[in-house]
Amino acid sequence: MVWQRFGRVKVYIEPFFGSGAVFINCPYDNQRAIINDLDGYVVNFWRAIKLEPDVVYEWSQWLASELDLVARQRWMMKNKDDFLGHMRNDPNYYDLKVAGWWAWGMSTWIGAGWCEEQVGDNRLPACGTGAGVHSQRCTIAFFRALAEKFKRTIILCGSWNRCVSHAITAHYPNSGIFLDPPYSPNECDPNTYRIKGNNDVAVECREWCLEHGTNRDLRIALCGYEGEHEMPDDWECLAWKSHGGMGAARARSSGRYTNNVRERIWFSPGCLTPGLALWD
Repeated sequence: MVWQRFGRVKVYIEPFFGSGAVFINCPYDNQRAIINDLDGYVVNFWRAIKLEPDVVYEWSQWLASELDLVARQRWMMKNKDDFLGHMRNDPNYYDLKVAGWWAWGMSTWIGAGWCEEQVGDNRLPACGTGAGVHSQRCTIAFFRALAEKFKRTIILCGSWNRCVSHAITAHYPNSGIFLDPPYSPNECDPNTYRIKGNNDVAVECREWCLEHGTNRDLRIALCGYEGEHEMPDDWECLAWKSHGGMGAARARSSGRYTNNVRERIWFSPGCLTPGLALWD
């Protein structure tokens, strides 16, 4: 639904990249993009897959084993500080094993906390979901295709608003901006996000959208939960249901969180109505 309303934009901007599902599923070849994420493991994964996708794929292929899940989590936590130090200090650095293990863990770990918390002797792996690296779609060819997508991509690692500064939006008119900020603390499990950032970031994103939403050169999508954002009437609000990911896994396992049925995306007035002509 996002790309139907963005079309082929001059540049796609995603300040909260996470797993990159929207960009990965972009239907257009050679889409220029600017992406950002504070999590060094995400940046490492994309650095590695851009240059050596075959090796990352090999490191990502492993069964959903509880012993390996515990052992790899402990290894990742033990080496985390050194790893992040290399990532911050060397723009050419990437670790192929960490990239593959991170992708495997994101597909195997239930809920939040992968590469972020200490673990005991037992941790039940996700079973039977066929998600991520465990899916039939995940092949060496798929990893190579991902690498191709990143040939025209700029990866940032800092504050989200750097991606949507006037310098960038003025330089790239006709931009598609996908904002999926950490949800407000009162709207979700406080442990949902690996990197604990500013609790007001969702509010900041909404305020930015309200300020720039009338700019028809920008096609903006803002994600949140039902009732989290009060947007003007000329913004289109679409409901969708999450069938996977951390939120859905948590809802199924605890019965406490039902946020996967509260997902909403608000689209600015500059977005396309599906079926209309796209930008060249």
